[in-house]
Amino acid sequence: MSIEVKANLSGLARLAERMPSILDAAANAMAAEIYRKADKEVPVVTGELKKSGRVENSKAGKGEAKVVYGGEDAPYAVAVHDRPKGRGHQFLRKAAMERRKLLLAARDAARREIEKAASG
Repeated sequence: MSIEVKANLSGLARLAERMPSILDAAANAMAAEIYRKADKEVPVVTGELKKSGRVENSKAGKGEAKVVYGGEDAPYAVAVHDRPKGRGHQFLRKAAMERRKLLLAARDAARREIEKAASG
């Protein structure tokens, strides 16, 4: 007579397959949180700098999302961001430094993706 215990890791295999989308979701959530905070602090004179702000979501499992300000309509974005004094000084950098909110956003997005993988 014998006693047997099986270790079934098939759920982990499904999770591993979903890891790229989990990383993308976490990166996108962090970028969205940075954008929300930065967009409240971006200085407005003509409104072009504020309008130029956007999130470029992560794709294809890269786990890299970006928050971008500037471009053709606001080529002065870096100069405004890096000026030593004034409203909005380093608005994007400060938003990115709020680690707790960013980590919570990433955790929640990853958790949702993991739950999808577990139920699928």
